[in-house]
Amino acid sequence: MKIRELADIVEARYGDPQAFMVNLRNWMHESKITQARLGVEAGFDPSNINRWMRGHISCSLKNMIILDEALERILDGQEVESAHVVG
Repeated sequence: MKIRELADIVEARYGDPQAFMVNLRNWMHESKITQARLGVEAGFDPSNINRWMRGHISCSLKNMIILDEALERILDGQEVESAHVVG
């Protein structure tokens, strides 16, 4: 992957912190994940997540990536739990 392609991907996903937080809030709501749960997985105080989501402070690129990866780990864990229940 070329540097420019990677830069385009990062810009599309994380370029607008407010849009990212709106998307994050929607993903959390759809998956029934609380700010507290995400905070534990990401290593952040839930009050910081709340301030980012409300737009009181801007979330850095580094923290957006950490939140994104934490949400992915939670969702992956939910899929594993669902498979155990069904199977």
